[in-house]
Amino acid sequence: MKAESAVTGNCFGTIIGLSPNIIYYGRADDLPRRIILSAGPLTAEFETGDLRYIRLGDREIIRRIYAAVRDRNWRTISGQISDLTVNAGQDNFSINYCSTHEEGEIRFVWHASIDGKPDGTISYRFTGEAQSAFLPNRIGCCVLHPINLAGQSCQITHASGDSNQTSFPLLLAPAQPLNGFENIRTIHHIAGPQTSIEISFFGDRFETEDQRNWIDASFKTYCRPLSLPYPFQVRAGDRIDQSVTIRLVNDQQPALVKSVPRKRRPAEATLRLHEDTVPMPRLGLGCSLEQIDERLSSLLMRLTPDHLRVDLRLAHTGWRDLFQSALQQAVLLRAALEIAVFLGDNSEEELAELREVTRVLEPRIVRWLIFHEQEKTTSSRWLKLARDYLKVLDPNIPIASGTNADFYQLNQFRLSTDQCDAICWSANPQVHAFDNASMVETLEAHRAPIESARAYFPEKPLSISPVTLRPRFNPVATGEETEDAAQLPSSVDPRQMSLFCAGWTIGSINEFSAAGVDSLTYFETTGWKGLIESASGPLLPDLFFSFPYAAFPVYHILAEVLRFSGGAVQLYANDDALSITGIALKKEQCRMILVANLTGENRRVALEQLPGPVAWAKVLDATTFAAATSNPEWFQALGTERVDCSYGKASIEIAPFGIYHLYFGL
Repeated sequence: MKAESAVTGNCFGTIIGLSPNIIYYGRADDLPRRIILSAGPLTAEFETGDLRYIRLGDREIIRRIYAAVRDRNWRTISGQISDLTVNAGQDNFSINYCSTHEEGEIRFVWHASIDGKPDGTISYRFTGEAQSAFLPNRIGCCVLHPINLAGQSCQITHASGDSNQTSFPLLLAPAQPLNGFENIRTIHHIAGPQTSIEISFFGDRFETEDQRNWIDASFKTYCRPLSLPYPFQVRAGDRIDQSVTIRLVNDQQPALVKSVPRKRRPAEATLRLHEDTVPMPRLGLGCSLEQIDERLSSLLMRLTPDHLRVDLRLAHTGWRDLFQSALQQAVLLRAALEIAVFLGDNSEEELAELREVTRVLEPRIVRWLIFHEQEKTTSSRWLKLARDYLKVLDPNIPIASGTNADFYQLNQFRLSTDQCDAICWSANPQVHAFDNASMVETLEAHRAPIESARAYFPEKPLSISPVTLRPRFNPVATGEETEDAAQLPSSVDPRQMSLFCAGWTIGSINEFSAAGVDSLTYFETTGWKGLIESASGPLLPDLFFSFPYAAFPVYHILAEVLRFSGGAVQLYANDDALSITGIALKKEQCRMILVANLTGENRRVALEQLPGPVAWAKVLDATTFAAATSNPEWFQALGTERVDCSYGKASIEIAPFGIYHLYFGL
């Protein structure tokens, strides 16, 4: 069944000319077209130059094969594809195209030749030429191995001819590349019953890293070893020729030649609730620098976050005013402060002043996060100093530390935990890839850093702060970075205002919660990195499609989830995690289930083991987006439709990028 909406048509889109795609994912462009391919027993999906989701039957054996051009600061330079030809047969295919990468001083052009054979062999060849001189960090082929290989043994044959037996790591590996995965010629591992896969690399020195450190759901084999200097010099006319070949190995080869039916996803996804629950983490928001007027105050007061994060850079002027402004927002939201302290060269004087300002303001503080401007992870000397100055204010306020960047920095530069009460790091889904599908894939990897942190820092509470759609800064830049004032800042994603952001956030909260994290901080209160548009509207309205006081869909999601603060998150099984996500919450006698469609197609979802025979439903999708954004009070008070959940089951249909709300016991 499909819940009826109180609003028909897209009135918001009619008023300011928004296309459905902008409502879906913040951009007018259509989603890239996918082509389903077969190579004998293997299936794959071709999209914008990449081979994705290579499967043997239902088992994914390769997540993605692609080519990347990375500049001196590790930014990926997008390519424009031309001269594309695709010939897809019943059990074979051939693809050719040209990709041109241009930005600043960079101009690099390469040609792809991709072939799939009836015996299950797939080859991907990259032939490129630099048309200018520039300094990149990496150019060439990359292979993503799916996260389901964690703990699986494999054999590595090196370019020297030597080989070793090793395994893809279970816990997140700090060493990059992985030990034993250097100078690779082939990787050989089990792909199914009596079947192995052999992946061969030619044209450069390849090695493998653990991308779960950045919540990517993969291990990546890439070229140009990190042991070589970077950036490196490329001159006009330099050529690069590389290839990757996948081959199935089996003693009963005839059994492999039978073609597998082409199937992208199940016709109906299934979410099956479990009895197990985990405590809901303390959930907070980032503090925005936007001015809060009466209308914004009214909207923010409908949220009840546990805390509000503010960053105080004590070596910079203006931090005292920021502290006071954040305190005012926290009082408005009835929230405590999570104070991220960044120490500079005069740390003792800075901490002494912070202590005195805190005594005067008398804020309610949930935790201190301690960092140093010059360190990727905080060393013990600064933590001890912070304890000496800050614990006298209230010894019960925990001091957390780790890194202001990704788990990778924390994993690579482990801190001593003697002087801190909790561990913290930040997360975002766009360190390596930026398309919707790759962002959805990161949900599968959310639990991995939590599980590893539990092993590396036993008995320490874990705080992920903040979670954002885009990286807030580049922790691995090797040169100066500049922003184009005519473009969105690199930390801003136009999808922030979209249904996609809301759906991804549902999955993110669920996955982090299921792993047992203690505290989460998401986005900001207002502005184009927040939940509500500012009073003045976006600075670049032609690139970020919003209007003053717009309540983004993610505002409604967090408002709903925060109603269950102090409650529990119920675990579930999901057989279509690349398309559907959700969260099930319970508090006292109330239950709520949010189910999000992360695709551009209608999706039917079977819900099983529901907590009651009757539920009430409403939808947040393109039909309700207009009113929900411009009149959030109406949407939150929206009358709901009765849903029959006899025998604990229901079947629902969700529109593209829509979010289905089910309530029990309200």
